[in-house]
Amino acid sequence: MVGSENVSLGEGWQLARTPAGRCATPQDLAGFPAQWHEASVPGTAAASLRHDLNSVGNYDADDWWYRRSFPAAVRGPGARYRLRFEGLASLATAWLNGTPILTSRNMFVAHRVDVTALLRKENQLVIAFHSLDAALAEKSLNTIVDIALDLRMPAGFAGPDQQTKVERVLTEFQELHLWRRINEHILGVPGSK
Repeated sequence: MVGSENVSLGEGWQLARTPAGRCATPQDLAGFPAQWHEASVPGTAAASLRHDLNSVGNYDADDWWYRRSFPAAVRGPGARYRLRFEGLASLATAWLNGTPILTSRNMFVAHRVDVTALLRKENQLVIAFHSLDAALAEKSLNTIVDIALDLRMPAGFAGPDQQTKVERVLTEFQELHLWRRINEHILGVPGSK
């Protein structure tokens, strides 16, 4: 019988803060003197840094980078491997082994990415949460409202006053974070249910 299996990637994460736009890729980040901290995933940057009093402040002003290394699960021929992101808050980009695999603008939408061709014996998943302050500073009020509506906020969010909508978006996204789980999803594993 062919089935599927989930492997949680919730442990072993680290995070670092960089100035908005300073590092565009994990390769740029490698040359930046970032200070890495243990991270709780799912969770927020603020929650992960709660013990570090020097890290307080406006979490939307900077970019936040999460990284985790993991070995590929060894499975039979024909197995497919997917990373499932159940919730990436705000504006995020993900890379697997240096290759971009996902851009997300909606924390309420789960994503599945087939990474079969990218997996190695040892892998590194990197996710950048881009500065919301910087993104909003580049946008007009109408574009901000479009972003807010694109985020598919819960029922009752949309109202007649655009300024109220913008304020609600800014209130909802005070922290950039991985707010839900990330799993490796293996398809077509012979003998599993």
